[in-house]
Amino acid sequence: MRPLLALRRETRAQTEARVAREWTGCEPWDQKEEPMTATLKLYELADAYERIAEALIENGGELTAELAVDLDAIEGAFEAKVERVALYVRNLLATADAADAEAARLAVLARSRRQAADGLKGYLMAQLDRVEKPKVETPLIVVRIQKNSRPSIQWPDTLPIPEGYQRVTVSLDGQKAYSDWKAGTLPSGFVVEQGRHLRIS
Repeated sequence: MRPLLALRRETRAQTEARVAREWTGCEPWDQKEEPMTATLKLYELADAYERIAEALIENGGELTAELAVDLDAIEGAFEAKVERVALYVRNLLATADAADAEAARLAVLARSRRQAADGLKGYLMAQLDRVEKPKVETPLIVVRIQKNSRPSIQWPDTLPIPEGYQRVTVSLDGQKAYSDWKAGTLPSGFVVEQGRHLRIS
């Protein structure tokens, strides 16, 4: 199944044919003029799902009450509707995985570029310090050394931090709570909720 991003590169006729295959498992021209239901023909059914999916993406992934009503209004066997929606979920997840992979690649690219820029800035600063020239100005750019807006304040790791400058953060050890829950030794007071999730295979 192609990712959603590929849909916009197709003609209208190609998109209708492909979407019909993905949602119904049949070619649209194999259906002649026989409607799939009393109100929706094959290509109309595919378009209905496609419009809802596009609106869902435009909403940032929020399934609004209006979109849920539109989904409920699509006619057909319950099992067939579950299958088509699940197939679209799989399609969306595949597209999301591809986007995550590209985002990770771009993050690595950005990090390496920033590190290279920082390395060159360090080189320039060392050279300006070496010749004792804190500022260089050309028709294209101005390079100068200036003090930071605030100093860096540290305390030696070998000495205890003075009172009044200590900050302690207390948080729940979820892993220990889970281990004790499995062992049946979790003390009273904890709220344990067993969630559920939808699995598509």
